[in-house]
Amino acid sequence: MAKAQSSFEDNVFINCPFDKKYKPIFNAIVFAIHDAGFIARCSREILDSGKTRLKSIISIIAECKYGIHDISRIEVSRKSKLPRFNMPFECGLFWGNLEY
Repeated sequence: MAKAQSSFEDNVFINCPFDKKYKPIFNAIVFAIHDAGFIARCSREILDSGKTRLKSIISIIAECKYGIHDISRIEVSRKSKLPRFNMPFECGLFWGNLEY
C-alpha cells in the first residue's frame, strides 16, 4: 500500500485481520479500494519508528476520510485464553476521529 500523493479525501483505513487465512479477503479489499480510485491505508504500513504503535495508528486514521472495518472475527488467544480486541478498538478510534 503506497501513500504517495494521497490526500484525506482519497484515503481509506482498513481494519481487519492480517493473518494468512484472511489474506485473500484483505487483497480483495485493497484491490477494490484502488480500483475505485482511492488509497488503501492500514496499520501494516507502520515500520519500526520512534512513535508508539498506537500513535502511529491514530496518525494514519486521522489521514483517512473513509474506513472499512471487518470486526466479525474475534478469536481467543491460545496462550492467554482471552480474546484480542484490537480491531474493535481501532474501529472506535476511527469513529472517535470523525468530524461531523
